[in-house]
Amino acid sequence: MFELRKKVKELLDEDDWVAVDDKDSEYLNTQGADAYVRGDFETARTFYELASTLGNRDAATNLGYMYLYGKGAPIDYSVAHAFYKIGAKRGSIDAYYKLGNMYQFGKGVPEDNEKANEYYDKAMELLEKEDKADPSDYPSIFYTFGREQMPGGMKEENLGKAYDDLLIAEEGYLKQINVYHATYYKGMLEETRRLMNQEVFDSIRSQERKEPIYELYDKEYKIKGLNTKGTLIKVTYSYATQENIYYLEDQDHEIHAVRESELAECIQDE
Repeated sequence: MFELRKKVKELLDEDDWVAVDDKDSEYLNTQGADAYVRGDFETARTFYELASTLGNRDAATNLGYMYLYGKGAPIDYSVAHAFYKIGAKRGSIDAYYKLGNMYQFGKGVPEDNEKANEYYDKAMELLEKEDKADPSDYPSIFYTFGREQMPGGMKEENLGKAYDDLLIAEEGYLKQINVYHATYYKGMLEETRRLMNQEVFDSIRSQERKEPIYELYDKEYKIKGLNTKGTLIKVTYSYATQENIYYLEDQDHEIHAVRESELAECIQDE
């Protein structure tokens, strides 16, 4: 605690102190994330520790990353596991995913595929329930699900769904690299593309994608049953269901993913 106080006095500026006084853990966690991307791991750790002390789930999870990979902290799987458990208890999607990863590969815990699957499934369950969550912000979860639905994986084989998940992972890693300048994801992007180019997906890649039948972007629709309006912001193609998936953002910035076959039932023109 003394070391944390010392680092806090050295690092925090006026705006940071305002955030501490306001108990703004989101601001402090963001400051930590910015420092992490810059490679200033000591500063990142300090901000993460402050934010986690205030109950921030993402900060606790980020501290788990630092101890797992030795970034600004000594590698300590037990401490990493403890921070991931804290993050998971607070509802962190990433924390559940990383716990699954630790159990799958025996990092500081016994290898246990059953427990790994439970944690992975919980991460995906939380992600699907998080209305404002953008799947592309969680590329590693979709990479894992894609990989494990391939032949020999832990999950039931489903090549269409596996390819869909790897496409989301590719989009997410590109976003992390190009938008957030997180260049350390380049290796994962290459690995995702390596899996996507495997021969097992030849029949998937040869499928003819259907053109969207609804107008995209800047067209507002009333979302039936929700008493709100939404804008079509993105369309993707699902190789598992062989149809387009539309993403509508409502006035509260919540995202609604709707299959093309269901879209006419969900929206009406204004």
